[in-house]
Amino acid sequence: MFWRSRIPFFRRPSRRQIFKYWNGKSYSRIDPLLVEERLEHHDKFRSDVHPKGASEGDLDSFNICVDAYSNAFGVDVYNGKSGLTRGELFGLMSMFDYYMWSLKKSTKTSQTPAPSMDATSQELSEKTTSDISDCSKTPCDKSCDDPQTCATESLPPSDSSSADRLSSSNIS
Repeated sequence: MFWRSRIPFFRRPSRRQIFKYWNGKSYSRIDPLLVEERLEHHDKFRSDVHPKGASEGDLDSFNICVDAYSNAFGVDVYNGKSGLTRGELFGLMSMFDYYMWSLKKSTKTSQTPAPSMDATSQELSEKTTSDISDCSKTPCDKSCDDPQTCATESLPPSDSSSADRLSSSNIS
């Protein structure tokens, strides 16, 4: 690696050229972000319209895709001597799409750890019990003579199992 430090930075090969493909003459490498940028800034190509149209048999969409793919990868269309055929250009784009999908799939979504749970289940159950026994905190309109009735009436109607557990427990 010592020799790399002597090469000026503008002559060093890019470390972003990580996608390897056959260009019709030899293997080449290209930066995936450059390919995406070239496709995005193509005059006529729209990624949501033209590939679908080309697969359905629309000749105009097919020609626009061929032009966009050859421009994005810097590859000439086959002219008898070199380049890639139209089918090979579609195959190259398919391999590129799979490559990008696999990069997205293998990338971790978050580097931050999940928040820790400091409260134990016993502390949580004590808080729930004390909140229910305090009638001033429950949202009911009646005067609370019986805390069990007040607590079960304040629960949503779909949560009947919780209401049964609360009415059967001894709340003091």
